[in-house]
Amino acid sequence: LAKVSFSDSGVDAKGSAFEYFLKFNLRGSQLGQYFTPRDVVKLMVELVGIRTIAIDLLDPSTVVRVVDPACGSGGFLITGMRTLFEEIDTLQKSGSISVEKATYLKRRVKAEVFWGADAKHMLARTAKMNMIIAGDGFMNIKHGNALTDEVRFLSQRGTRDRPFDYVLANPPFGMSEANLPEKVLSKYDLPITKGQALFLQKMIAATKSGGRICTVIDEGILNTRSMKDVRQHLIQKCFIDAVVSLPYVTFEPNYARVSTSILLLTRKKNELVEQEFPIFYYQLEEIGYGPTGKPRGTPSDVLTKMV
Repeated sequence: LAKVSFSDSGVDAKGSAFEYFLKFNLRGSQLGQYFTPRDVVKLMVELVGIRTIAIDLLDPSTVVRVVDPACGSGGFLITGMRTLFEEIDTLQKSGSISVEKATYLKRRVKAEVFWGADAKHMLARTAKMNMIIAGDGFMNIKHGNALTDEVRFLSQRGTRDRPFDYVLANPPFGMSEANLPEKVLSKYDLPITKGQALFLQKMIAATKSGGRICTVIDEGILNTRSMKDVRQHLIQKCFIDAVVSLPYVTFEPNYARVSTSILLLTRKKNELVEQEFPIFYYQLEEIGYGPTGKPRGTPSDVLTKMV
């Protein structure tokens, strides 16, 4: 299929086929549960407003970076890149930019914008392959545990020197980091062993002031007494823009049964500023498929509701 173009299709046909075969050949802890449903990915990409990057990159001095610290098969990075390509094509067709400018923007998107890391070597390789299939942009995907200093651009020093503008992620559910060395845990404001709680802290630390974070989160983080300190940390560091509760069937086709929500955050410029606007809450009733993955119902138009 290398010479076949699917650019006019609304579906990432090559990537979908690639993931289909991987899911049925590498199941369980090897790979299968790490695929985030593409309907969820597309919603999250739109929620952070990633399309605005296209115009920003017209200024050669502007640097915009998007990261997924637990990138799995690269779904967020691929969808983000394709979304930007679509936006650039739209700008060109409308006459807002020239063909030369469109080519320049796409080259910058491929080389500079999208970054990812995964602790599993096979998944990091899979993400690179998926990005190549989707049109390139694979050079900034690295193998390494984002919760430690293994990945330079997500290390304590790296995130301080060049923080990211956007974070899109779905950290693994139920993961315990009890085996992390004490010297690693001591770098966190809340040195607890629940993986998603550590990932939340890492994502916040990696985001620049005014930057946006959109992540899938185990609802236990949001409503259990034991995670109270984590919620206070979120409130201190970020404005909470939205919580979108996902249907219980969202991850069942990938063999995971867990109550989840999409959490949309904006990193505060001043932690002393309290949030004065209300948090947007939404219960998503349909995701477009049932427990087995077969089509069912119609995804609710969350973006229209939010506007």
